[in-house]
Amino acid sequence: MAAVTDALAGYCARIQTDFPTLPIRTVRLNRDGLMNAVVIVNDAMVFRFATNEHAQQVLAYEARLLPIISRFVTLPVPHIEHATASYLHYRLVPGSPCYRHTLLRADAITQDQLAHQLATFLYQLHTIPLHAVPIPPWPVTPDSASRRILYEQRYAALQQDVYPLLWADQRAWIADLFAPVQDGRIDLDAFTPVVIHRDLAAYHILHDPQTTQLTGVIDFGTGCVSHSGRQRAPRSGSGKRHSGGTDVRPQRVRGSRVIHRHMRLA
Repeated sequence: MAAVTDALAGYCARIQTDFPTLPIRTVRLNRDGLMNAVVIVNDAMVFRFATNEHAQQVLAYEARLLPIISRFVTLPVPHIEHATASYLHYRLVPGSPCYRHTLLRADAITQDQLAHQLATFLYQLHTIPLHAVPIPPWPVTPDSASRRILYEQRYAALQQDVYPLLWADQRAWIADLFAPVQDGRIDLDAFTPVVIHRDLAAYHILHDPQTTQLTGVIDFGTGCVSHSGRQRAPRSGSGKRHSGGTDVRPQRVRGSRVIHRHMRLA
């Protein structure tokens, strides 16, 4: 607890130095991120601090990517108001995470409304001109590489390194996820590259429980040009798949972060 308090005090000191006239009435620290410590001031302002050198590179990349995305999507995304080498600052995007259990408890009409809004967002995201997207600060799979082979290699690595840590239902979920690639139902070497979020987990999709409307999408640090089949999103409780004119395939958000790290392929 003392370490958390000391870290928060250090972040607040940095914020106060850069914003001397800002009255800090409330402050809370969210350390759930893999690369960032998120400080929320007055329940209205977000300061995302990078926790290592690579995280700094990703923040700088996200600061270039977000203005491009905001020009093409109608759902709110973070609007960067101040960027330094160590943090990004923007207004809090309101809303609650669109967790799977929330979807499952909603009625069919609400599920379809949320799925339609998400599909619309994905369609808009996938139609962003590729030439406008900056180059990400991580190795990108060369165009000549076989993505089927890459995914088979990743599946083998999951089985060797991650399977021993998982329950049987989690291993079954991974096997089901890779099955269309292995049996040829999905041809990963025949696709049109698009801009994707790459980490569209439930906690990055925000909604208003009262209006049952999506209120925003956050955390685009891993967004890049890839194929839309790699998009991850929660599935509607009705089990339906919705399309907004592109290959939108919502999938269940399950498993641990170690699975997500293994699943990320550039």
